[in-house]
Amino acid sequence: MLSREAACEICGTGDVDHEWTGDVGEDDDWSQWLMECRVCYQLVHPACLAKSSPDITHSGVLDEDFPSSWDCSRCCESGLQGQNRVSTILNLSDEC
Repeated sequence: MLSREAACEICGTGDVDHEWTGDVGEDDDWSQWLMECRVCYQLVHPACLAKSSPDITHSGVLDEDFPSSWDCSRCCESGLQGQNRVSTILNLSDEC
């Protein structure tokens, strides 16, 4: 869960009022929700990221298990979808 003081790194505003119900329906506009990327940890409204980077065509992937969490469109476009930051930086394998 994000703190109430969290703000979008692009527009500088906080979250648009919404209540997380645990379910994301087809009609939900989560592009206005303040989201933290699980890969790069950037905190943005998906709509702000889309407006600031019109060259990115991927819409990102919502994490339905954790509110306000997603794989951002920039990371998905770069092929990093589904990877977390630690394994991306350290190139960790499954074996110890």
